[in-house]
Amino acid sequence: NYDLVHAFFGFPTAYLCYKSAKVLPYIISLRGSDVPGYNVRLGVDYKLLSPLFRRIWKNAAVIVANSTGLAELARKFMPDLNIGVINNGVYTDVFFPEPAKKLTQPIKLLTVCRLISRKRIDMLIKAVVCTRKLGMTVQLNIAGEGNLLAELTRLTKELNVGEQVNFMGRIPAENMPQIYRDNDIFIMSSAHEGMSNAMLEAMATGLPIITTRCEGVEELINDNGIIVQRDEAELIAGAIKELAGDTDRYTQTAAAAGRQAEKFTWSSAAGKYLRCYRQVCEKNK
Repeated sequence: NYDLVHAFFGFPTAYLCYKSAKVLPYIISLRGSDVPGYNVRLGVDYKLLSPLFRRIWKNAAVIVANSTGLAELARKFMPDLNIGVINNGVYTDVFFPEPAKKLTQPIKLLTVCRLISRKRIDMLIKAVVCTRKLGMTVQLNIAGEGNLLAELTRLTKELNVGEQVNFMGRIPAENMPQIYRDNDIFIMSSAHEGMSNAMLEAMATGLPIITTRCEGVEELINDNGIIVQRDEAELIAGAIKELAGDTDRYTQTAAAAGRQAEKFTWSSAAGKYLRCYRQVCEKNK
């Protein structure tokens, strides 16, 4: 047997591991905001902490990111480091689709996130306006809390879509599987994500995905959704029209979502971490 420490997040968690590195080797799992360049609000913090980040990362036995996109962002910060990828997972025995998923009217769009600037919920609200111009009736359900609630509520009133946008607040975890199943399409407009757990859960419950391009989506989206190529409300609305306007395509995409989610089990992720632990232990014998 050999002892090691696994730090989820490169900071501040891994800093504690760095302090005891002479006694215990450590592994870092990069998750998102712990990678410089990920969070615009932390620009100054990243500059101030960069020297410390580099020491922490350099002394780690192994560094892994939860998506290829996040690993690429991390390599921009430290190009000489070998940064692996171990994706997030989802419990498919908890998050599973209802039989014979069909579109409802109005079309129910769901996003699950904190109400913060990086999530760009304002873009989704503006997309609701754009769907009207395309002759569609949609309802945007937003599960989550955050400091932008008042601002986003004002925006819905200014754009006259208050009745089409439902701020659901924080939903208890045990209720989330049914929340996903009660909706038709999962929609996300994040500027950055490590790998979206909410998107994985939505896929597992059979929801097609519409998302802007960010870290993690390359692994998750194949024939189970649409990646919008430019961050524009009009294009998001067009993707909704494209997916919901074709019943056969919607049904096929919903089925593909469940199949894609089966590739991302927590047991698979755990197996990869165990192999990682063994490699570190063998190296330090």
